[in-house]
Amino acid sequence: MRKKVIIPGLAILLGAVSTHAQGTVVFANPGAPISNFLTQAPVPAGQQFWVALYWLPDSPIPPTPSDFDAAGSRACAAITNFIAPGVFHGGVVRIGLFSPGAQAWFQVRAWEHLYGSREIKSYEEAILAPYDPFIGRPILVGTSNIFKVDTGDPTTTPPQVPAPIHGAGKLQGFYVGLFPEPSLVALGLLAISAAWLGRRPHRLSK
Repeated sequence: MRKKVIIPGLAILLGAVSTHAQGTVVFANPGAPISNFLTQAPVPAGQQFWVALYWLPDSPIPPTPSDFDAAGSRACAAITNFIAPGVFHGGVVRIGLFSPGAQAWFQVRAWEHLYGSREIKSYEEAILAPYDPFIGRPILVGTSNIFKVDTGDPTTTPPQVPAPIHGAGKLQGFYVGLFPEPSLVALGLLAISAAWLGRRPHRLSK
């Protein structure tokens, strides 16, 4: 499989480059923005957040998020940053290890690349990132819906047009949020603490 890591103005291609037994997709999300759940605004352009394309071979039963988790970084085909608020464009990505132009299952995963003083380079690293007390919150991550794409066939003459991952029945916009998510108990304790602190000055003033 060919993995592509896209950094502004630079593409680094990892692994063997071959046109055999591959499918092509356009790794971009026009019309399916990624937003910050805390602010309800699109994530900013630039390096603050990165996004990755994950894939699994076609199967009659849709894979689950756990299936993508189990595959881990082996299922990651490309990584890029955001070119505009909520919008990324990582160009054409070749997906390998199945017949040319075959269908495949995909999921997009996003995370906070710059978290405090740390530079987080993968989704797998992000979900293991320790809490940063200077930031005052857990790291932000998110995953898209799981969708199927009929990939382009680069072996035909001329090659088929690479398939977009966005559109009807494909990638939908999603949020990045706190990971791990605060439990209901933790949220309840925070609410109780806030209420108690709010009443405390009145008691001391008596």
